[in-house]
Amino acid sequence: MKRPLRPVEHVITRIHIAFVAMCISLLFSLGSAAEINHAGMLVDYGNGTISWVWVPFPEDEITMMDMLERSDLDLITISSGGWGNAICQIEYTGCGPAECRQRLCQNKSSDPFWRLLWLDGETWRMTGTGVDGVKIRDGDVVALSWSAQMPDLPAVSVAEVAAYAEANVSVPPDHAITRTIGDLPDAPEESYGWWPIAGSVGVVLVVAGGLVVRARHLHREAA
Repeated sequence: MKRPLRPVEHVITRIHIAFVAMCISLLFSLGSAAEINHAGMLVDYGNGTISWVWVPFPEDEITMMDMLERSDLDLITISSGGWGNAICQIEYTGCGPAECRQRLCQNKSSDPFWRLLWLDGETWRMTGTGVDGVKIRDGDVVALSWSAQMPDLPAVSVAEVAAYAEANVSVPPDHAITRTIGDLPDAPEESYGWWPIAGSVGVVLVVAGGLVVRARHLHREAA
């Protein structure tokens, strides 16, 4: 478990991020990355952990689903008909496909689900469509938050997202850069239940029984 930052350390970290973001903004303004578009995404896991995703793209626009697929985050999605893909789980936070089909992981209204948000100036707003319908253009910042209520996320620029993600925009890469700050849940242990075990035992019993019958048959023929 990481040691929590003291107040002074937190202020220093914010100043460092702001300085890096200012440098990145300057590089953008000078045209070092003018030939390609950039967008940012926050993935909020509801426990203080956030994945910062900086995505360069040559297209005029992409979708939020494109951003997720270009990141290196582990995803579980389902098809939700006219809404396209629905997000069930990101990095083991969320629910499986079967439960996801039941009201997108919500058994009751107080349960969390993956909220889709876009940054409107300084205000985060819920999207009115799914991840395939959210159009991302140069300079946009979006977020996915595992929460039961509207989350309190920081209003950040693309340059700040790049700084948090530690993306080297002076030599822009041709792929998304993702950095997670905080602790992610461990992968669940695989559980196969008792059915496979029972099936294996059954096969062994059947084979053993067949061998016993065959041995008795051969014994009778020899007698």
